[in-house]
Amino acid sequence: LDLVGLLFISNASRESMFAEELGGNTNRRRQEEQRRRRRQAKLQKKKEETEKARPESLQEKPDVVPQAIAQPKPPPSTPSESADSKPTVVSNALQLRAERQAKQKLDKSARKLQSFYRMHRSNSKLLQTITKTLEKHITDLEKLQLLLNKNSSRRTYVPPTATSTALCQQLLFVTTSLPYKNQTRSVSLRDLKVTSHLLRKAIELVFLPGISDIDDSSNAFSEWLQSLQGQVRVQNFLRLCLCVLTTSCEDAVQDICRQFILSMMTSGTQSSTPSTAIDVYRNLLLPVSTPRLVAGVEKTSSGKTTKPLFFWQLGSPLDVISVLRHFLLFSTGGGPIPSMANDIGESCIKAEERGIASCLMLTILKATRGVRDSSERHFLLQRLLTEIYTIPLLSWRVTTDCLLFKDSLDQSKLLVATMIKTFTERFSDTLNTGKIQSLFPIDVSLTICNATPMQSLLANLMQIGHASVGLNGMDVSKLDFAMSATFYEFVATLIDAIPLGTLSTKDSVVEWFSDGKGRETCVLLSPVVMRQCRMVLSSSIVRRLFLCAIDEESLKTKEVLSSKTQKDLKQEKELEEAGPSAVSLAAKEAKIDRSKSFWRSSTWAKKASIGVSKMLSGETAGAKGNLQPKQPQDIDSNRFVVRSKYSPALLMVLCRLYGIVIARWGGFGGEDSVKRVQKNEERKARPVATRMADVGSQSLLNVICFSTNVTETTWGMLQGEKDLTTSINAVVSPTKEKLPVRCLSIRPRYGKEKQHQTRTNAVALLFLFVSSLSHTLIITDDTEVHEMEKPLPLHQLRRCVELLKQLLYRACCVDDVGDSSTSVFQSDYFGLALINSTAKAMRDLYDRSSRRPISTPKLWLIEDLLEKEIKKSKTEQDFVALLSTPVLRICPFLVSFKRRLKLFDRIVYKNRIAIQGENSTNPFHTNPLKPGIPVRITRGRILEDGVKTMNNLGTNMRQRIAVQYYNEAGTKEVGIDAGGLFKEFWTDLSTIAFDPGYSLFRMTEDNCMYPSPLSKAAHGLDHIVLFEFLGRILGKALYEGITMQPQFAHFFLSFLRGDYNYFHMLSDLSTIDRTLHNNIMFLKTYEHDAEDLCLTFSIANDDFGQNNEINLIPNGSEIPVTNENKHHYIGLFAKYYVNDRVKDQCEAVKRGLFEVLDPAWLRIFNEPELQVLISGPSNGELDISDLKSNCRYAGGFTSIDPNVNRFWKVVSSFSSEEQAGLLRFVTSCERPPPLGFSSMNPPFTIQRVGILRDGDKLPASSTCFNILKLPTYSSQKVMRERLLFAIRSGAGFELT
Repeated sequence: LDLVGLLFISNASRESMFAEELGGNTNRRRQEEQRRRRRQAKLQKKKEETEKARPESLQEKPDVVPQAIAQPKPPPSTPSESADSKPTVVSNALQLRAERQAKQKLDKSARKLQSFYRMHRSNSKLLQTITKTLEKHITDLEKLQLLLNKNSSRRTYVPPTATSTALCQQLLFVTTSLPYKNQTRSVSLRDLKVTSHLLRKAIELVFLPGISDIDDSSNAFSEWLQSLQGQVRVQNFLRLCLCVLTTSCEDAVQDICRQFILSMMTSGTQSSTPSTAIDVYRNLLLPVSTPRLVAGVEKTSSGKTTKPLFFWQLGSPLDVISVLRHFLLFSTGGGPIPSMANDIGESCIKAEERGIASCLMLTILKATRGVRDSSERHFLLQRLLTEIYTIPLLSWRVTTDCLLFKDSLDQSKLLVATMIKTFTERFSDTLNTGKIQSLFPIDVSLTICNATPMQSLLANLMQIGHASVGLNGMDVSKLDFAMSATFYEFVATLIDAIPLGTLSTKDSVVEWFSDGKGRETCVLLSPVVMRQCRMVLSSSIVRRLFLCAIDEESLKTKEVLSSKTQKDLKQEKELEEAGPSAVSLAAKEAKIDRSKSFWRSSTWAKKASIGVSKMLSGETAGAKGNLQPKQPQDIDSNRFVVRSKYSPALLMVLCRLYGIVIARWGGFGGEDSVKRVQKNEERKARPVATRMADVGSQSLLNVICFSTNVTETTWGMLQGEKDLTTSINAVVSPTKEKLPVRCLSIRPRYGKEKQHQTRTNAVALLFLFVSSLSHTLIITDDTEVHEMEKPLPLHQLRRCVELLKQLLYRACCVDDVGDSSTSVFQSDYFGLALINSTAKAMRDLYDRSSRRPISTPKLWLIEDLLEKEIKKSKTEQDFVALLSTPVLRICPFLVSFKRRLKLFDRIVYKNRIAIQGENSTNPFHTNPLKPGIPVRITRGRILEDGVKTMNNLGTNMRQRIAVQYYNEAGTKEVGIDAGGLFKEFWTDLSTIAFDPGYSLFRMTEDNCMYPSPLSKAAHGLDHIVLFEFLGRILGKALYEGITMQPQFAHFFLSFLRGDYNYFHMLSDLSTIDRTLHNNIMFLKTYEHDAEDLCLTFSIANDDFGQNNEINLIPNGSEIPVTNENKHHYIGLFAKYYVNDRVKDQCEAVKRGLFEVLDPAWLRIFNEPELQVLISGPSNGELDISDLKSNCRYAGGFTSIDPNVNRFWKVVSSFSSEEQAGLLRFVTSCERPPPLGFSSMNPPFTIQRVGILRDGDKLPASSTCFNILKLPTYSSQKVMRERLLFAIRSGAGFELT
């Protein structure tokens, strides 16, 4: 029955029950009540029988009830009632029984309620009585103590143990409302105000003096430990103190409770409490595994046992660390991560809750710091680190004093640093294996707290590092290098193991976590905790730490980088003696005076002239006033501070820390490019590194590369430190190291393995150097590399190339690079990142060296690489399989260009034979030459007819094309296409299409071609069709081995390779328009306020004489360029000129090209090499010696024939244009093959034609077979005249 309903019992019924309760004999009254009920039942029965005996007419009829009024349903009828509708005796009895039972139940409930009321009233009276008595006793003790202290000089009065026991029992009864039970962690207080007052007085007057007294007999707690009842009393009293300590009350009460708890856990200098008792108290509040207490018996040094002691097991309900963890998690902020944390930040934690938590935490920290036994102290420090510092948002829940608590042994060090040190020493084996997550508690589900303990610990440590002067690097004179190295090394350990989404810059990140039972849970990571974790990437923190960690004077970086060995001098001399080839690759660029080049004629420069003229004249520019040079920031002053206790250990740790960040989130370590893990293998393991660079990692590289000297310092240490140099040489050596490069790791090592950490330090330095070098080269132009020696001197770059090529050679060719299923080594994300970042840096340097040489070509090569593999290959599949080898996928520049050309030639040749067949005289030949696709070309309409007949062939372009020429009169020319006519067609087509006057292509200052941005205006929408057709024809030319005259711009060749690197846009801008490039570099290096140049995010376009303003971003014309956004403007500026204007045209050419050629065939070449593949190796001049040594003779000619000797003298006297004309006359190509004349198929042949007179015949050719039909002229002069006449005639095939 509902208790609320019982309160409404009638007064009469209540009075009768009280009267019955207070009456004399209850049994007698019960009997009378039963007799009265029996009489009433008999009377009721007689009345019913009388009613039945009366006639129906005399019976009372019930009132008529309207149908609209609902009637209650009658109770279900019994079998007797169905036979007779009148109630029977049985039914009446059942009804009466039900009424009696209901009344009895109601009476019983009422009696229970009355009993509870009387009990509560009695308890209240008893509590009031005991409270008054307790208050009186405390007042009496207070007066007595005051009186004794006045009249006596002895120590503070301490009540006897019996008095203390009585007061404790009374206090426990008065203050708590629930009976004490074992394993009860919380207590419900009756009245907080009364409880706090009584507890404060009791501790001040009774318990605290007893603990501090010299006489052991006055200490009640020591006496209580001798009995089981007393031990329970100690436990209950401590629980009461903890309850008050974690409740909002007066500061004085919390202070006295904290003092009492602290005194129970630590032994004072004048305390009478035995050490055994202190151990018991501490084991109750701070459970530790102490070796002195075994099975409740204390052991002395001699091995004898003394009196037994009560010993609480680890995990006591009074464990203050567990109490603090529970309070921080669920009492501060309302949960592990407050719901409003992301919106209001630190304000979601009430100041009152924060004060209580800080008070309790300071108590625990002081108690832990005061533990004298080192093993126990280390155990407690480990617990604090794993249980308290893994609580999310700890810096919001407690004050800074708790986070920056000092160590008692060394006041200059933080206690958290000591925690880290003891933790890493204790669990060194586990940490070395990377399983740190198994060391943290998992008592809170991720569905409740969406942040793992490792994430929370990392976030809290970064808050501590940011707040501590000894860790944040704000003042290098106050920085503790040793403590910082220990601290950030542990941070690196955490970053190595945290979930991948922790440092992501995305707004929301979802991670999957395993519960250890084969099930995975999807968790949306806390954005607040992630934001605190990302403080490790804070630009200010990174910059400060590296500036403090780098001491150029101690490391002697400048001396190391400037020193040159005999080998360096020899390489410089070889580069100077390279001759014309080096000069031609230099691109004719000398040192640029950018301050003067800015004033050259340019639309961009004109726009800035107003602001600059005001600057030079001394006038103000807008609201900025006169230009003033930038003052160095205060943070850079750390570079010039003398470091008295400097050690490079911190720099090593920072390189390892941020090397892990870049390897995991920089996009390098997410793909095993060496072993090419299959997709089904990738699904088995959760990724530990990203495949795309995260924004945070790129910002980190910006700070490292452009705000510090990390690039120079790390390379200088690798060159100057003997131990590091030896370790790196062992890593890159193919024979000294067994562990593959892809399996290298820089995870911090602890314990015994820490002694062998030199190699790890060296590898970490190398990786950070390679990453920073690659990132620096993005915005470094060739002038800065060669003239300004940025980022490194040229001789150091050559050393870098030698080291990195050995690393790539070992990773791609020496290490196990077969099937991953057969490998005994597991790839590590860092090893993969090292390989990929090294390959990227080497590709950048190789591309720069191809534009302007950094070294001689042989410096990049590994001797005889892939020579045996190419010789062993026989079929097309064998040659194509070589393209999938790691060395050609990752670092093809290690293989000589000639060998790669040969591989390409073999692949194309085998594929061409399989599709077109082969012309062979062997009667048993099974693949004869197939008929070609007929194409009709009219001279004068070469481009139009070519588009009409060949543009829709698609992949059929690989088949043989049979070109038939018709002259302008419509007459079919004599000649059968066996390959020569198509070469003629391609040469004529390229002459038309690549003519700048045709408006499909435009010339750079170096006479290189790229798609014209105005092609659409000249040819309408058909310009894309024309570019696609040219792409197909270019692919067909490469497929057939036909070279051509035009030279393409560097960036256009990058598009043709299919993997244009947008980081090279700034360098590619110099190949399009050098003036624009110089102007934009002037802005980049401008030291004053860029806003005074009056630039906006827009570009003035003057095509066709009309000035049009193009916005680089929305409303760009209204957004000024400032020092803060000028790098963004430079990137957009270069992107517009290099990419945006010609992107559609380049994509069209690429689509057509890849319909004929496989992209993988071209990606083994860089841009200059691809140009050689298209146009041949020369600049128009023939290598006569090469042609002569590979020439064949027919028709009676021999190499010693006078006519042959006369011919070679004539050819040697030709100019470059005349030599190219001769080659075109014979082969229909103006350029020699990329591999030289030895690869020409069919070979260049001179056939003898006998004549009687010099005027009988002119020289003729068979271009299909590369045959020159040379008449036997009488003199060298006549031969020269006749050859030049035939070459310059420009006729078709009528003269053959």
